[in-house]
Amino acid sequence: ALKLGDLDLVTRYLGRTYSLSGRVAHGKKTGSKLGFPTANLYFDERRQLPKYGIYATRVEVNGRLYQGVTNVGIRPTFDDGNSPSVETLLLDFDDMIYNKLIHVNFIHFLREEKKFDRISDLVEQIEQDKKEARRILKNGIQSPYLPT
Repeated sequence: ALKLGDLDLVTRYLGRTYSLSGRVAHGKKTGSKLGFPTANLYFDERRQLPKYGIYATRVEVNGRLYQGVTNVGIRPTFDDGNSPSVETLLLDFDDMIYNKLIHVNFIHFLREEKKFDRISDLVEQIEQDKKEARRILKNGIQSPYLPT
């Protein structure tokens, strides 16, 4: 179910949302240059990743939950490598969190990862992804890492 991006089924099997936890790493600053700074996650490479693509996520940072858009994959517009990355655009967030532990809860698969020929097309798509994630995440979901 995780490899297919079926998060509803994953949640039923786990009894909670699928999540990845790790420390925020320095990346190539590509997102920041485009106006979308992302938190790049150090994660255990033995961990099974979900299907490559873009997800609506809820992210715990410093004990607070934020809405996010998370890319899992190889960043085909910028990278030709095969090493996957997990990077999250935190919505309504502007703190420095390098080396901070964060928990990314995967709520909904938005779309497949794809290569864009023009950066302007990627920027437009990211704006659409943000709007769609906000729409989906408007109803709060509690993090399994925060006390209720």
